[in-house]
Amino acid sequence: MRYVLCLIVWLLAAPVFAQNPTAVTFVPSTDHNTQVNGAPLIIRYDAVFKKASDGSVVSTKDCGKPALAATISCNLPTGLPGNTNLTATINTIWSGGAVPSVPSDPFVASVIAPAATGKPTVQ
Repeated sequence: MRYVLCLIVWLLAAPVFAQNPTAVTFVPSTDHNTQVNGAPLIIRYDAVFKKASDGSVVSTKDCGKPALAATISCNLPTGLPGNTNLTATINTIWSGGAVPSVPSDPFVASVIAPAATGKPTVQ
């Protein structure tokens, strides 16, 4: 029984893999519209895409600073590596530097078509 319970807990804690997503969605900074001496504190958001296996950066996309909303969506950049587990992190760019979010769950950006099945016959 103890092993079954451990298995159930492990399955519930396992990350969910998104297949062929088109955008990354995030909650904006609480300082999204804050002004300091007449200038915006938050300049923009960058989406940083990394290989889940080793954390190496494969792409960064400037998501700009859209109007404040409960969630902000930024389309994925083109050219992300196929059949590779990736994570996304949102960097909030402000006048003092950048503050990264917690990484997303792993996802696969694109799928390369599988090879033909079976053995070809030459006639």
